[in-house]
Amino acid sequence: QFGYSLKLTSNAPYQKQGEQGYSTKSADGQAASHYYSQPFIDVEGEVTIDGETHQVSGRGWIDREWSSQYLHESQQGWDWFALRLSEQTSLVVFQLRDAKTGQASYSHAKLMQTDGSGTAIQQSDIHFEATKQTHIQDRNYPTEWQLSIPNQQIEITISALNPNAQMPLSVTYWEGPVTIVGSHSGTGYMELTGY
Repeated sequence: QFGYSLKLTSNAPYQKQGEQGYSTKSADGQAASHYYSQPFIDVEGEVTIDGETHQVSGRGWIDREWSSQYLHESQQGWDWFALRLSEQTSLVVFQLRDAKTGQASYSHAKLMQTDGSGTAIQQSDIHFEATKQTHIQDRNYPTEWQLSIPNQQIEITISALNPNAQMPLSVTYWEGPVTIVGSHSGTGYMELTGY
């Protein structure tokens, strides 16, 4: 009843997160990963739903990350976003939360351009605020956010396309597509853990 055949191509260089791909995940540097992104992938092909085949095209994004540990012992979880601000510009941004306070203890952001250039954003310039919660079973997930990065003229609202997109796997978490409005408009993806 469902199937797909897609071709993915890209002429854009891969983007390394952090220092040449070494992405710190805690203020003390004890947690880190090797992490790269490819946010500019052209996708075309076909999708079959209920026996009907549709021609499709769009833009894709791949992130790959390897880590020596799931989280630092002082951390509760993370809020991670892959956002397409325009055809030429994408933004990866995340924050990790403190296990005691539930507040952000570390954050990272990088603006990425199709020509392979990128701009790392200082942690002090990244401002998140959860503005809407969705209750699913015994958990509350922040499914709408305000993100402000003033020195890059970014003031956006990020909203879940399907607020009920909890993944009931061995480690329960939330992930799914989002829409963006404000200083930029577009689409993206969000992952929330530790709630």
